[in-house]
Amino acid sequence: MWLELKEVFDTLSLSSDVRAIILSGAGDRAFTSGLDVQAATVICVMHGITFGLGLDISTCADIRICSKDVKFAVKEVDIGLAADIGTLSRLPKVVGAFSWVKDVSLSARIFGGEEALRVGFVSYVLDNKAAALNKALELANLLAEKSPIAVQGTKELLNHARDNKLADSLRYTGVWNSAAIQTSDVERAMLSGLKKTKPRFEKL
Repeated sequence: MWLELKEVFDTLSLSSDVRAIILSGAGDRAFTSGLDVQAATVICVMHGITFGLGLDISTCADIRICSKDVKFAVKEVDIGLAADIGTLSRLPKVVGAFSWVKDVSLSARIFGGEEALRVGFVSYVLDNKAAALNKALELANLLAEKSPIAVQGTKELLNHARDNKLADSLRYTGVWNSAAIQTSDVERAMLSGLKKTKPRFEKL
């Protein structure tokens, strides 16, 4: 499944029509399957049981949304392993609360959507899966209206800042914006602001 998921994301990343990707479990019972290397924004919608690989994959997403029935857990210690596929590397960076990450990773305890929201693991908690998917679609539509260069650049620069020193990130931001300002997106955005109209941006 992991390799199939990678193939899907690789294919989607080749299309300039794709502005955002929503990743969700197919059934009503659980999210069990994203990834921060994608040019498009990845929105992960989680519901029901989200253990192991499901949690691992969600840490790669840009924005996480869940339903109230979600049950999260970093369960690997219960089977004699340390969490793999990057959870122990990404989860502390996602939430920034190292004590909490150690708590849930060492204890393998189950936690819900409200706790995930409180520590910043998810951005929204909705009543059910359908409502969570609707919120994801609303966000995806909002992002699709923005400059794809600005959205992709913001994602890239945030990811770079997460993993690098401040001085390096400031230099990288300067280089990126020097290139971005050469595109038509800045002019389109400024003119539409003056005219009070909605800008239309070209594909990447």
